[in-house]
Amino acid sequence: MNHRDETIREKLVERLAAVSVDARNLAIEVETGRVLVSGSVPSEEQRERAIEALAGAHDIEIFVRPVAPVDAGAVSTETGKAT
Repeated sequence: MNHRDETIREKLVERLAAVSVDARNLAIEVETGRVLVSGSVPSEEQRERAIEALAGAHDIEIFVRPVAPVDAGAVSTETGKAT
């Protein structure tokens, strides 16, 4: 990643933080100015905020899905699998 691409990536990460998007499970890749964002966020609301925050980037592809939180009560302690 060249310096320009790294600067673009840093600005996108800052945009996400500014709108309180949990970006821990997002991959943000920039190559020659082309941006690819993929991964998941905790809710549909955060997905919408992420898309709005990233919309100003040129040549961007966004593949972000919301992930429903796991209900701890639905996990069997015997098998560790959701029931």
